[in-house]
Amino acid sequence: VSDTITKQVYILANASDTIPSILKCKNDLIQIGLLPVNDPTISYLWSPATDLSSANVSNPFCNSPTSISYQLLISNGSCTDTLLQQIVVPDFLLDAGEDTAYCNTPITLRASYSGATDILWSSNINFTDTLSLTDNLTVASIAQFYVKVTDGICEQVDSVRVNAQSINFNLIGEDLCHGDSVFLLVENLMPSVAITSYSWEPLAITYNTDSSSISSYTDTSIWYSVEAINSDGCILKDSIFIQIFDNPILDSLWLNKDTIFRGESAYLNVTTDDSFVWYNFTSTSNSVLVEPIQNECYTVEVFNAYTCSVTDSVCIVVLDVFCNEDGITIPTAFSPNEDGVNDTYFIVDKDGVVTDFKLEIFNRLGQKVFAATDKSSKWDGTYLGKKLNPQVFDFYLELKCVDDKTLFKKGNITLIR
Repeated sequence: VSDTITKQVYILANASDTIPSILKCKNDLIQIGLLPVNDPTISYLWSPATDLSSANVSNPFCNSPTSISYQLLISNGSCTDTLLQQIVVPDFLLDAGEDTAYCNTPITLRASYSGATDILWSSNINFTDTLSLTDNLTVASIAQFYVKVTDGICEQVDSVRVNAQSINFNLIGEDLCHGDSVFLLVENLMPSVAITSYSWEPLAITYNTDSSSISSYTDTSIWYSVEAINSDGCILKDSIFIQIFDNPILDSLWLNKDTIFRGESAYLNVTTDDSFVWYNFTSTSNSVLVEPIQNECYTVEVFNAYTCSVTDSVCIVVLDVFCNEDGITIPTAFSPNEDGVNDTYFIVDKDGVVTDFKLEIFNRLGQKVFAATDKSSKWDGTYLGKKLNPQVFDFYLELKCVDDKTLFKKGNITLIR
């Protein structure tokens, strides 16, 4: 039987070397440098630290938009090696040209570019269609036109808008949280020339009476577009991207007791990784001690960086406290004859409201034969380890209940055998 273990080791010699260069696109995030080694004596220092996720690890992430040369110093405290790595970002230049106007005469759009080998015009940002494979495009419509250049590895996109000469509008909308409805509005910026019709995409939406605004529902981010025609017959098309953000997650909201007696307290708890605020108080704790004097509902709002929020509530029932024999059973007899029935004497707190307890039992000679300060205590009818004969005892009972209510009771207990 054999086995092989491979382990990376740095041997430092106060030397200089280069790391293979990396080609990255302008907006890409890549990892550079070397694989880390499990050696706490090794330290790293990158220079410059510009556009790096960390200057003190062996393989940081880099998002530099331009070509750059980095230096990495690796040291074990006595030796330091210097490594150089070049990050190459293709230098694309692309200009689709200034926005222009059209009403009824075809116009030619011309893009200027350098550093790329291929060019493509499309009517949409996803480039699902091809309008031209050259630097120019002749159009006879009002729309946004997109151009993309590439060198086979990286690409760059620009766009140009063709407006109508006598029509202009704003397409107004806002990014939303999941579950909200989309509302889009066309604002006519040239009200002297009326817009007479609107055509919206996608089609599965709800139109208002005059079609200048729409409401819709979507659970994913989406492009909307509208084509408007004015009374001069000029057409203008515009689009807007509505981003749908996820709502925060409220894992749980609960009370450790949902029913209490007046004077008692309970813990109100919330579990979430997002930010939150209590409606009922200013505490920022995930666990809050509450002591309501009446039925109460507590509300928490959880929100994230996109201002999306969710709310939830939990309610607690507050019962009145009756520190009397309606809820506290005080027996007057018991039979400790070991038959399994009434063999011990004890006080029953049916509602669980007793907080302080004192019970004393005396025989006819005034001897204290039993005493307890724990309400769960039980007397088996013995004194000094001996069973007592059938007789009548006196008892004194002092109780304190929730909400500072009290009960004092004295009377007789009959022991039956």
